[in-house]
Amino acid sequence: MVPTMGSVVGEVTEAIVAHLAKGWVGESPSIHENFSQPDRDGTPALFVALYRLARGAGSHSCRRPEVLGVPYSEASEVGAKAWVARPPLRFDAYYAVAASARHRSDAERILGAALVRLGEIATLVDRPRRFFLETGACVDSNGAPWSPTTVGVARERVGLALVDDLDVHGAAALFAAWQAPWRPYVTWKASVALDGPTTSRAPTRIHVARLEPRSIPPKQSE
Repeated sequence: MVPTMGSVVGEVTEAIVAHLAKGWVGESPSIHENFSQPDRDGTPALFVALYRLARGAGSHSCRRPEVLGVPYSEASEVGAKAWVARPPLRFDAYYAVAASARHRSDAERILGAALVRLGEIATLVDRPRRFFLETGACVDSNGAPWSPTTVGVARERVGLALVDDLDVHGAAALFAAWQAPWRPYVTWKASVALDGPTTSRAPTRIHVARLEPRSIPPKQSE
């Protein structure tokens, strides 16, 4: 069973494949999620493969956990607890998109059409953030049961951008690892924020001493 908390990576792949499968005029190419799928009699095909993950920008900018506005069932006047979530783990998922057909020019046309389709995407995923409690429940940032149609809450967004990440030598090694023939390709980057489970803990009290008013010396006359 695939854990729900890390499913956003697979959901990004599914969203790319689903978007590529739409909008074709005439016969649409078959779409595969790895390069090892063999070519069948020159049938037009697209290949979408996740080949690496990397730390995203701002992934270490904040490590302080955030307290959710979720009522804790065991809260009391003394030692009240709260649900606490760590900041999301930000990383970049890199995809290689390749094309094949009976003729090389046809494969290049398919890849060009895929470029146009993926270039239309501003946001692959846009939905409320999901917080998984220790009880197994899934709630939004306001503590209400999670729903994809909820508005006015913290949201989870995944963007897609065309990048020049994989050079010819790296691509050759990638195709060789999948035992696949050379195909024209492009690379895309999806910026992902991955939420982890929440924990419960007593709130931390911070005591700050009262500051003495600062005396301002009188202005001296010239």
